[in-house]
Amino acid sequence: DTEGGCAGTIPFDGHLDFNGATVMGMYNTQGGLFAEVGPNATFKNVSLKNLYSYNEAGPAGTIAGYANSYKYTDADSTEQTVANGNLEAENIEISNCYVNSKDSKNNNFVGALIGRFRCVDGKIGVHINNCFAYNNTVLYNTEDRACLLGDVLNTFKSSAEDAETGGAYIKIENTVTIGITPYHALAETNSGQ
Repeated sequence: DTEGGCAGTIPFDGHLDFNGATVMGMYNTQGGLFAEVGPNATFKNVSLKNLYSYNEAGPAGTIAGYANSYKYTDADSTEQTVANGNLEAENIEISNCYVNSKDSKNNNFVGALIGRFRCVDGKIGVHINNCFAYNNTVLYNTEDRACLLGDVLNTFKSSAEDAETGGAYIKIENTVTIGITPYHALAETNSGQ
């Protein structure tokens, strides 16, 4: 099932340490550095500057458009298995980036870091540590969606223990966002904050 994602995409589910590198000036129409990431993906030590991330029919972010709680059984398979994990982003700077999703069915699938989280019977933890985001433009079409994480409504639980029954939880620490919120304002009634 690739609803809201990118058809035929195998999610990246590894560990990537950029060792302090800067990714600058990238133009992307698949929703992020990675179109989709899996529940165990880790990204560390990178500056993302002046990126243009756009998706006509799906989620968009700088690191990834889509984060999933499932993975494929092998690289040649379309069969998915549920996987539990902890997605981590550490020591990341996001500045002067433009992120836009024009998905006509899903107007919250956009965020400065990750556009959408999808939990399929499993659980996914999100740990964001020591990140700094400023001077970014995050839009759905022309509407402002100034947030770090998109589509958190009805997905996130308040703790890892609550997520045991399925869902996701967020832990954000030592992180500064200027001009954007941690998640989209429409999700403010959600328990996981």
